[in-house]
Amino acid sequence: MKLVWLETDKIRNREEKQLKDTVDKTKIIPLKTIGERFIEGLNNIVFMLQLPRLVLLHSILHSEAIVQGLQVVSRFKEGMNDKALNDILEELKGRLAEIPIDEDKVSARYKQVTSPGGVVWANLELERIIKAHEQHEKSFLNLIYSAVVWTWTLFEVVATDLWETALNVNFDTLGKDALKRISKDYVPLGLEDKPSGKYIKISYLAEFEYNVRDNVGSILKRYFDFTSLLGIKNAYNFLFPKSITLEKSLSNDTLKFLSEDRNLIVHKAGYIDLRYKNLTNTTQSVGEQVNIGENTCDNYLTATIKTFNDMLGCVNSYSELLPV
Repeated sequence: MKLVWLETDKIRNREEKQLKDTVDKTKIIPLKTIGERFIEGLNNIVFMLQLPRLVLLHSILHSEAIVQGLQVVSRFKEGMNDKALNDILEELKGRLAEIPIDEDKVSARYKQVTSPGGVVWANLELERIIKAHEQHEKSFLNLIYSAVVWTWTLFEVVATDLWETALNVNFDTLGKDALKRISKDYVPLGLEDKPSGKYIKISYLAEFEYNVRDNVGSILKRYFDFTSLLGIKNAYNFLFPKSITLEKSLSNDTLKFLSEDRNLIVHKAGYIDLRYKNLTNTTQSVGEQVNIGENTCDNYLTATIKTFNDMLGCVNSYSELLPV
């Protein structure tokens, strides 16, 4: 399993900056909040992937204090067999707590580990640790799996919330047209099991006290499936049928592979089946656990950032048509 360096991928960093600019320019608060929540979720995933390195670097940074502590433990061993275990541990804890940290040595160590050479060394050392222990490698792979699942889940949630909120707050520019299209017995491609849009159920209206204007997104959401990439694509194609940008973003192969990897991890514990092999053309064999690297996770994050930015930008363009 090849590890990538700590430096943030330039492409992802560029896409994230563009997204932040879009969120900052978003005037309608509920839409802006969804964008901010997405960015926060992205940061949490990136931090999760960096956690093993941060722990290693933290240990290196405080190695001077650790060495001093080990010296105390070594000297403390003499004669401790005559005491009860709890007394030994309490006394040792007290002595270790009294060890002063040499701030100058810690500062010097910090300059070492944060230098380009220190970063390279830390990554190589982490790679060696993972490769040297099978259980460590399996645990690290599970961390990657978690990042993949969280990345898809975050995208699914914000895509759903943005679609629903866009309609709820933009009745005049989006809601009216959406109601007209759904009333023509619209049935999304591949979602024939969803209720017909020709008639809206009274129970749907009653749930929102018959206030269609402010809740049209919440009502029409029932006619779409946001749990799959196909469903999300259908929903946004319905809402923005003329947007070539969204069509291109939601047809991105990287986004498709993210969805397939997520499904394989959640439903098959990551073990490759024939369907996955045929869809992805992986060189791995059926029955093996799919090997996903950090660089792949980074590509998945980049794809979700770009797609969500296109979604929010499209919604904002309609929101700007509203009278002030």
